Amino acid sequence: MKKLLGILVLWLLWCNVGAADEKVTYDWLKVNNKFDNVNQLIHTKNFVNFIEDNISSKKLYLGMSKGEKIPIFNSLLGVLGGPPGKVIYSNNNRYIFTSGCRHQSCGEKGVLFIDTQEKLTIGLIRHYYLGDSEWNGKADFLIFSKNHKSFDKIPKVFIQMVKDWVISSHANKPPKIVRFIGADDKIIDVTSKY
Repeated sequence: MKKLLGILVLWLLWCNVGAADEKVTYDWLKVNNKFDNVNQLIHTKNFVNFIEDNISSKKLYLGMSKGEKIPIFNSLLGVLGGPPGKVIYSNNNRYIFTSGCRHQSCGEKGVLFIDTQEKLTIGLIRHYYLGDSEWNGKADFLIFSKNHKSFDKIPKVFIQMVKDWVISSHANKPPKIVRFIGADDKIIDVTSKY
């Protein structure tokens, strides 16, 4: 019996090591819908690698890095890493939508949207600074996607989920300015299109 128990423990450990090394892909996300909140996702190393591979590496100052420009990826992790939002799976796990807010600065928020069918990743950061702009108390949205060349190609389902999130999220108000960074890494004001 002890031998059987020992074999079972070793097998379970081996299975966990294998899962830890498993590459996160869009197909993996579609079938692994066990995550309840964004912190569970971002504390998974391979998920962090997936996000880093699928969003812009452009460096910006958004008021979260002591005056330095840092990759959007770092800012996104910062705003998703505080109090977590739920992970919402919809349309038979095709869409994954989650959010969070920055630790001790919940006015700064983040959204992550994944379309597992079309293999798209879109991020959003609610921020108060861009570059050397001055704080004015009204948050802006920065939407970014390596998969889209123009804001017009952003799926309507993403925009609707963001608008629903704005209404239901704690301390959230519609943005003053909406900017977009697409596949070309250029920052474009899309406020009138939002």
